[in-house]
Amino acid sequence: MKNILLFFFFILIFKTGISQENYASNILTSVSDGEKLLVSYDINASDGTKSFSVILMLTYNGTKITASSVYGDIGSSIEPGSEKAIVWYFKSEFDG
Repeated sequence: MKNILLFFFFILIFKTGISQENYASNILTSVSDGEKLLVSYDINASDGTKSFSVILMLTYNGTKITASSVYGDIGSSIEPGSEKAIVWYFKSEFDG
């Protein structure tokens, strides 16, 4: 997909059941094979938090994109650590 680099996205990481704070660091992105977006990140929990909920929010030209073909370290009960990864197969659901 030629316009994938125009995506503005961010990862919000929430302590499960607590306040909304961003614990993500070292967030890196790349496009692979022209059909998937790779997001790698670390979760640092110096306060001892054991579980996080990770969401990926995407917009394109100001329009929210709902990504259903997303896999990896996303969702609820994600443990802290380094080298977490999310893969979004955008080609199967977004043609732009």
